[in-house]
This record gives sequence, C-alpha cells and structure tokens, in this order.
Amino acid sequence: MFGKLLVIMLVGFCFALSAVTASAQNNPYKISDSLYPDFVRVQNIKRDPQVLELADSLYHEAEKIGDRKAQCALLCTPVQYAHNTKDTEMMDKEAQRCREEALKYKYPQYYYFAWKTQIALYVNLKKLPKAMTLLSQMENDTRLYFNGYGKVECYMLYGSIYKLLQNEDEAIRYYEMALELSKRQTPQQDNESIYTPLAICYRYKKMYEKSLAVINEGLANIKDPNIKVREFRMLDTKCFTLYFCERYDEAEEVYLKMQDPKFDSIRKAVNTIYVDIYHYLYHNDFGHAITMAHDIKEPANRYAWLSKIERKRGNYLVASEYSDKAYTALQDSYRQIRNNQYAQMNAEMGNNSLKAENAELLLRSSNLALHNAELALEQERNQSEMHRINARNDSLDNALRLEQMESRLQEEQSTKKLQEAEYQRSASKSQTRSIILASGFVFTLIVLLWTLSSLRNRRNNLKALAAKNEQLTAALKRAEESEATKMRFLQNMSHEIRTPLNAIVGFSQLLAHSDDFSQEQVDEFVDLIDRNTDTLTNLIDDILSLSALENGKKLKLNLDTVLVNELCRNALATVKARCPEGVELRFTTEVDDSYSFISDSVRVQQVITNYLTNAEKHTTEGEIVLHASLSENPGMLTFSVTDTGEGVPADKADVIFDRFEKIGSFAQGTGLGLNICRLIAKCLNGVAKLDTTHTAPGARFVFIVPLSQEQ
Repeated sequence: MFGKLLVIMLVGFCFALSAVTASAQNNPYKISDSLYPDFVRVQNIKRDPQVLELADSLYHEAEKIGDRKAQCALLCTPVQYAHNTKDTEMMDKEAQRCREEALKYKYPQYYYFAWKTQIALYVNLKKLPKAMTLLSQMENDTRLYFNGYGKVECYMLYGSIYKLLQNEDEAIRYYEMALELSKRQTPQQDNESIYTPLAICYRYKKMYEKSLAVINEGLANIKDPNIKVREFRMLDTKCFTLYFCERYDEAEEVYLKMQDPKFDSIRKAVNTIYVDIYHYLYHNDFGHAITMAHDIKEPANRYAWLSKIERKRGNYLVASEYSDKAYTALQDSYRQIRNNQYAQMNAEMGNNSLKAENAELLLRSSNLALHNAELALEQERNQSEMHRINARNDSLDNALRLEQMESRLQEEQSTKKLQEAEYQRSASKSQTRSIILASGFVFTLIVLLWTLSSLRNRRNNLKALAAKNEQLTAALKRAEESEATKMRFLQNMSHEIRTPLNAIVGFSQLLAHSDDFSQEQVDEFVDLIDRNTDTLTNLIDDILSLSALENGKKLKLNLDTVLVNELCRNALATVKARCPEGVELRFTTEVDDSYSFISDSVRVQQVITNYLTNAEKHTTEGEIVLHASLSENPGMLTFSVTDTGEGVPADKADVIFDRFEKIGSFAQGTGLGLNICRLIAKCLNGVAKLDTTHTAPGARFVFIVPLSQEQ
C-alpha cells in the first residue's frame, strides 16, 4: 500500500511539474507563471464589471512578489474597461495612473497603450478637440521618453482623427509616415492596423489601384499566421474594394478565401455584411441581400444599400424612393448632430445667448432680403420707364409715317388736279394763263407751308425723343449707381458682420468643447466675446436706424426733459469699454448737473455715442474729450467731441457724412454712423458737422441742437 501511494504521489508531482512547464511555455506576456492563469481570466472578461475587482486583487499579488510587468499590464484592465463603457472620468484617472507606473518601471508598451486607449475614447465620442490635445501631449512624451517609442502610434492616431474628419489627404500622409517608421523600427510587425485604414482612405480618394496595392502588400507582410483576424480584416477590405470597382470575378475569389474554415472563429467578430450583400447581388440572390440590408443599423446606410439592390433588380421607382429616404435620413443625422451641438452651446452659454445669435442671424437675413427687394423694385421701375419711352418712340414713328402717307396722298391729289386743269385748258381755251399761274402759285405755297410745318414738327419730335433718351440714360445711370451702392453695402455688411460673428462663434466653441483653459484664458475669451457682441450690436443698430430714417422720412420724437451732464456721462459709459489703451476719455461741461433742455434723449445720446465711437476708431494715443457748451452758439446747446487721432482732410468735411463713406477703406464700421448723425440732427432741427476751424491734431465733430423742440 505504501508503495502504491508513493507511485501516485510521484505521478501527481510529474503532472504538476509538466503543467507548470507548459504554462511557462505558453506565457506570451512574460509575467510570473503563478499569476498567468488569473491574468488570462482577466483578459477574457474585459466587459464584466467584476473585472475591476479581480484585476485590483491580482495587482496586489503581483506587487507582493515584485512582478512589475504584471502590475503595469493589470493597470491596463481598468483603462480598457473605461473605454468599453465610455466612462471618461474613469478613463482620465486610470490612464494617468497606468502611465505613471509604466514610466516608473520603464514599460513603454503599457505607457503608450494608456495614451492610445484614452485618445481613442474621445475620438469615438466625437470630442475631437480633447482628443487632439491629448494626442499633442502624447507626441511630446514620445520625444521625451523611451527614445521615440510610440511615434508610430501618434501618426496612426493622427491618421484616424483626420479620417474621421473626412480629410483623406492628411490621413493618408500620417498613415504613410506611420507605415514607413514602423517598417524601419519594428520590421517584425505585420502593420495590419496601418495597411487597412490606409487602403480605405485611398479608396475614398478613388485611387482604387493604389488601395489594392497597399492591401496586397499588407497581406504579403503578415508575420504571425496564428493571428487570423488581421488577415481576415485585410481580405474583407480587399474584397469590398474589388466589388466596388465592379471587378466581380476577382472579388468572388477573395470572398471564397474568406469562407476558409480557419476563419470560422473570428467571422462573427468582424462585420462582413457589406461584402456579403455584394456577394448575393452578384448571384442575383436579392432575397438574402434585402434581408441583410435591413440588418444595417444606420438608416442612411440601410436605405442606400436597399436603393442599390432595387436598382440592380430593375425597380428604379422603388430605388428612387429608397434613395430619397437615404438622403432624408442623412439630413436628419446631420440635423441631430447640429442640434446636439446647439444643446451643448446652451449648456455652456445659456439659452438667451443662443436666442440672441439666432435673432441677429434672422435680422441679417431680413435686411438682405429687404435690400434685394428694393433692388428688384428699382429694376422694375427702370424697365417700366424704358417701356414707356419705347412706346412713345413707336407713337412718334407712327405719326411720322401717317404724315408721310398723307403727304403722298396730297401729292397724288395735286397731280390729279393738275391733270384736270390741263384737261380743262385743252378743252376750254377760254381759261387764261393768269388763272393757271395763280392756281399753281397757290398750290405751291400750300405745299411749301405744309412741308415746313412737317419739318418743324419732326424737329420738335426729335428734340423730345432726345430729351427722353437723356432722361432714360440718367435713370439707367442712377439705377446702376444704386445697384453698385447696394452691392458695396452688402459686401461691407458681409465683411463687417462676419468678423465679430466669427470671433463670437470661434471663442464660444473653444469654451464649449474644451476644459483645458485656465481661468485667465476663459476670462479673456469671455471679454473678447463681449466686445465683439457690442460691435455686432452697434452695426445692427446703425442699419436699423438708417432703415427707420429712410422709411419713416421723419423720426417720431419722444420729447422730455433731458439732463445735459447725465446724458453725456451715460454716453461715455457706453463706449468706455471699447476705448483703446493709452487713450484718455473725459468729459467737460459749462453747465450745472441740474441744467436740462427739451429734446429726445435717446436720439441725442445716439449722435454723441456715434461721435465717440468714431473717435475711438481713429485715435490710438492722446485723449478724447466730450464737451457741452451754451456759449459757443448762443440760444443753442452745443455738444462737441475732440480727439487727437489721424484727423479728417479738409476736402472730406462733407463727404464723410455721406452714406457708406469712411476715411479709410479698411477701417472698421459700415460707413453709416455719421450719416445717421446728420439725419437725426435734421429731425431735431439741429446741425451735425465737422469743425473745419479746428487746427490742433485730430478732429472735432459738433452737434448743435435747440434748447426746446416744437411739439
């Protein structure tokens, strides 16, 4: 009995020893053999929440026995779990922890695995600014640590992001750089993860032969035949490209290779639905093709494939309906993405900001439509005038032809009378020659008078026609000038409104899509948004004021008692934020704070504000002074704005008050502000002008208003 027991123990020991030896031989991760079975279990349940607890427990065991590589490998487990569950908070925390430990124990593969997985999560979530920021940090680390290890991964990630952005040129450039570097640094790699997306990008660019050449190179470069999934993915890409190029026989050969039993275990893991549909279409098996097309999750893709199938069947009407549905689904998808972006903007900026932006855009569209309608109306008026002139010309031509016909008729009648007279003379010699001469003289006189009258009438008609032509030419010139003015206005508005609007949208998106800015940067962005919002508001106010003044002819004044000094200080407060650095903005007055006059405070302040805004645009140093005076023009109240800017040439004193006129063609603004000032001053029975007697550097603008307005 003792001998049998000893034999059993020896056999058991041999089995245990052989198991340990086999485990060590099949341990590709090169970690402790005692940890390897549980480590494999962790790898097989990556999506199970229990994997976090198991990985943490196994990490502490590895820490006890000093297996640093196992520690780093196990820290990759929560990183992968966060990627699978799309938990960005967990990802940021666990990826940082994994990188710190991998850097500490010098395992670059786990260090860059954490970077790559974290960036891939933000790419999948369409948070590209965050992904690009992390990728930039990863690229910096690549230069600092591990002698450039991980640069291939950086290029691949750049390629993936540009591929997602549909910038195939940049994606191809980065994939090619990654492939070249990988061939040089790690020739033992098969690089399927580079060959496949690179071939797809070439296909998107319709470079089909290049795409097939790349994928064939990848298939010929497979280093580890045991990893079947890589070969299968490249075969799937090649098969789809051949089908897409309508090289059906070659595609069927590749499809047959994909049905090899060695790929049975991985066929379900790789989505081959598109090549399967192409295969069934090639064999006219429309039933299976339609069934598979209905399994496509994306509506736009699903309807596009159904349209392709029905077109192959010859059902062009049904194919057209599916094509329309695909287009609608694609539009809905874009609309949903846009709505999500607006929702994010609402969360960051508030609904009021978004409504204000929409209102401004709507107002801009309304103004453009108004100008287009005015232009069309002006063209119709010119055409009507031209028609009237043409009708008048036709009438004159008809009158001339009628007169000519009457003249010929009278000539014929005269000839007949002469013949009758000749006949009577020959028949009756009793008629004397004097009567014949008298009759001829009278007839000649009548013809002469009629001819002179006709010539005079024709000359008058030609003068009238020439006058009408001159009027038409003048009308056409005014129409062309009006059209040119409106086009200049539209171009100016497009530029002036786009500049602050782009700044608002750009900095708003930066604030909305990135959390990496410091509070100082956030405050700077908010300040830029506020200033550009004020600029945009002033532009819209100028357009509205001009529209009201032109359409209403006369402003409706809201007269009330106005405190002079208070109104001036309010105007200064309105423009103070836009005053350039190094420029002093101040107010002087000759009246007490209690002094008041009767006028429309809103319109008076609008003129003063426009003067101050104009001065700020053209003053970079020195001062801007607002002054209120009763003595400069007795019986009137005089407001003046004096600056130390570039000044106004004497020959431009009146021109600058014209609509759309500016001192510099590249200066900011619509060219409406001073024109509006003059129109408002006229409505208030006042005067807005440039003080041409001002000799100091800069310019002085004056606004003179009566102390009371007629009700």
